[in-house]
Amino acid sequence: MFDKEKFAALLIRAQGDRSLNEYARQTGISSAHISRLSRALLDAPPNPQTIKQLADQAHNGVTYDEMMVVAGHLTPDWLPSYSRLDTGKIPHTARYDISSITDEEAELISFIRRSWSKLTPEQRKKKLELAKISLRIIDEVERSEKKDKE
Repeated sequence: MFDKEKFAALLIRAQGDRSLNEYARQTGISSAHISRLSRALLDAPPNPQTIKQLADQAHNGVTYDEMMVVAGHLTPDWLPSYSRLDTGKIPHTARYDISSITDEEAELISFIRRSWSKLTPEQRKKKLELAKISLRIIDEVERSEKKDKE
């Protein structure tokens, strides 16, 4: 669930000591939109692409994952689970280029988030195992495709 007050505080922290206009220029997001978000005037969260732009220029250690959680796109318990899926070869945040996320993909993430919160610990464990297997298969296919190109 979107916590607009927490998001506003996080956004102000991300802005740091820069002016609103400077932060807006660096992110490519209008100063009016950032202002409305930082004053908690909007009831809907920014989309993942906007959050990516804000986080890419964030100061004071504010991260994309943190902004996504406060915006309600991800749950705090989902993030550590997702990072455990990593094969160790690529950081989990690099596995998906969020800058190209579509509305449909954002809806899928939201669906997964809602579904995950309803699972029992045993069901979560099973889902994580399946996801690990899926990532291994993807890695194998990518390696095979790379060899075929060479």
